[in-house]
Amino acid sequence: MIRSSYLENNYGGLFQSIINVIKPINCVEFGVLDGFSSILIGCTLKSLGKGHLFSYDLFEDYDYTSQKYETVLSTIKDMGLEKVVSLRKNDIVNATKDFADDSIDFMHVDISNDGSKISQVFIDWNQKIKAGGVIIFEGGSPMRDKISWMTDYDKTSIYPEVKSNEILNNNYSYVIVHQFPSIVICSKNVDYAEKNINEYGYTTLEKKKKINSISKKDLFNLIN
Repeated sequence: MIRSSYLENNYGGLFQSIINVIKPINCVEFGVLDGFSSILIGCTLKSLGKGHLFSYDLFEDYDYTSQKYETVLSTIKDMGLEKVVSLRKNDIVNATKDFADDSIDFMHVDISNDGSKISQVFIDWNQKIKAGGVIIFEGGSPMRDKISWMTDYDKTSIYPEVKSNEILNNNYSYVIVHQFPSIVICSKNVDYAEKNINEYGYTTLEKKKKINSISKKDLFNLIN
């Protein structure tokens, strides 16, 4: 069985939709557990025919809820994703050495998040994220800040950190999705520049001079 708090409110579909829209090449994830989000992201990249996900976790070395590295690797192989998803055993601090500045298109962080961890994510990783890149992290709702393990262990709240974090608020546009377990979707701001027109799909639209269309039959097949 594959465990994930994202199953409760079908966050998997949201992850897939974002990947399909931004079509990232270089994806990074911290917090794998049984591989739920890794599989969803990996399958979407595979269907796009491009992109790679580097999934990090401490696996069995994590003291709390965890899964063995070999178990998750076996699941990834069973899903036919071994060429799209690379599992790496490392923590979020030391993994910064693996990526150059402006190299990451998509990042997902789910490592028993609290406010202090989210603050450190933006300190350590902001320079690694490309303009237009997306960071999604679990948590962010005031209700999430009051769940039992957050209060029992006196963890710092995420919601106030989101509202006050200077790196986040100066460099990203973001939205908090409050349904359990809640997530924050952060899109790194993009300035107008000639090189960005084609990269973000505006050149093609301008050449067409018309809105794309789809038949009712094809639309039905798309959503079913």
